[in-house]
Amino acid sequence: MAAKSEKEASGIRQLLEKKSGILRQKMMGKRVNFACRSVISPDPYLAVNEIGIPPYFALRLTYPELGVQQRMIYSCVCSTYNADFDGDEMNVHLPQDEISRAEAINIVNANKQYIVPTSGHPIRGLIQVNMTQISSLLGQQELEGKRVPRMVSGKTLPCFPPWDISSRAGGFISDRFLTGLRPQEYYFHCMAGRDGYILTFVLHNQNVVLQRFSDQIADTSLAKSNVYIRELPCSLRDKATDFVLKNQKSSPHQINKKDFMKLMKLKYLSSLAEPGEAVGVVAAQSVGEPSTQMT
Repeated sequence: MAAKSEKEASGIRQLLEKKSGILRQKMMGKRVNFACRSVISPDPYLAVNEIGIPPYFALRLTYPELGVQQRMIYSCVCSTYNADFDGDEMNVHLPQDEISRAEAINIVNANKQYIVPTSGHPIRGLIQVNMTQISSLLGQQELEGKRVPRMVSGKTLPCFPPWDISSRAGGFISDRFLTGLRPQEYYFHCMAGRDGYILTFVLHNQNVVLQRFSDQIADTSLAKSNVYIRELPCSLRDKATDFVLKNQKSSPHQINKKDFMKLMKLKYLSSLAEPGEAVGVVAAQSVGEPSTQMT
């Protein structure tokens, strides 16, 4: 069903595939002006809340051309963005009004992303500085969650004796990157890297497609202006009542049921979204982004 010439209509495959197809153009996040995207690399001379922008990007942010320019970030913010330097790309957006600048300074600022909101634990650290494998050892290599399998001959590699039970024959690497690896250990390391790369590629593509469709479906969902609530929802009210009954004696600060329910109503109202906020996109992103990063 492919077209024979440029004058004829394209086939179904040409309408769907690549970046110019219907899926990329109509069913996922749109391209915006004053933005760029590039591979990231570490730069220890930057401040924590700074990024390095190449002059080529700074002068021509909206010019759609492939290049080899890189943008730099400080190494300790990798855990905040769940980023590494094996080819990861990150977007750059230039705020165009005062509201966007205020959000960038007070919300998106990297110095405000030190504590995990769900648990209160610190998240920032030098996770991409791999001192253990550089100076100590690489450890046990795994293939599909198991040790290196044996061939029909009972060997993991032709250089080992049949049914060798030593740690080296099973994929344990006792050498380090600083002094170099032996040929057998290097081969095991390549096997484990290939296995992990294939698994990441397959699972990541599936999760990205699901996230794109979720974003497209929920991008029109907005919070309404009527936020007045007389009572808590039934599910929250029942849970609050159970909490009071179970913790009447264990709580060091006694509080009666009426005051507790009033406190829960205030907390619930304060957690609601502002009128006009794109809650659909936030919900879709909150569900889809962890699914892509887990692979």
